[in-house]
Amino acid sequence: MTLTYPQTTDMLTIEPTYCGPPDSAHGGVAVGRFASLVPSGPVEVRLLGPPPLGTRMASRMEDDGTVVVTGPAGEVARARTFADPLEVAPFRLVDDDEVDAVAEATLETARRDGHPFPTCVACGPDRHDPDALRQFTGAAADGDTVGRFCVPGEGFHPDWLTLAGLDCPSGGTVWALAEDPPPAAVLGAMRCELRRPARAGVDHQVRGRLVSVDGRKLTSEVAMLDPEASVVAIAQALWIAVDPTLFGGATTEASA
Repeated sequence: MTLTYPQTTDMLTIEPTYCGPPDSAHGGVAVGRFASLVPSGPVEVRLLGPPPLGTRMASRMEDDGTVVVTGPAGEVARARTFADPLEVAPFRLVDDDEVDAVAEATLETARRDGHPFPTCVACGPDRHDPDALRQFTGAAADGDTVGRFCVPGEGFHPDWLTLAGLDCPSGGTVWALAEDPPPAAVLGAMRCELRRPARAGVDHQVRGRLVSVDGRKLTSEVAMLDPEASVVAIAQALWIAVDPTLFGGATTEASA
């Protein structure tokens, strides 16, 4: 398997380019990196605080197999495998023209109304650099959401990057489908499973649906599909509504 974009073996240092909020790591990148520290299979990662950027974190394994990741301010995350299979109801592919139209509409909304974290490596409208994933997820005609995951290169992406590609589409699902979406939210936990490698330079669709809303807690589920509609990865994500300014973000039209 040929790994591309970028090739790193240090799972405990998240480079500043992979930010979500401006001063902390993108939740999906953190989940993908921390998931690599536990044995293969479905993994649950709970984020307990903002993962730092550019600072090497430490990890230890507890007796029950849980990996605890710590940073300068204390515990950052807990990651563990779980025995129960991860179940996400099937999704179907939609036409490429619809994916493009949804992305353009979502991007236009972010430009018009503002985005709480405009420099987010995955969904930030201000990111145009080679690391940016440019994932602009929105509602499709069938009632679920759709976003794109495509990174140039050859061979296959590292597993952590594929899992990172599930994050902002799961958050975009919350904003697109919740009746009263919050002005901002951050990833609190993700259960995820990689089914097969994601090939570089190939368009993948990330489909999503809203599962539940309980006060500040919003849950969604997503699946990444390759062009043949085979499932590459799935996840269930818990998002926590927050004041974006507490995370260095910006106020938006919705929060003004």
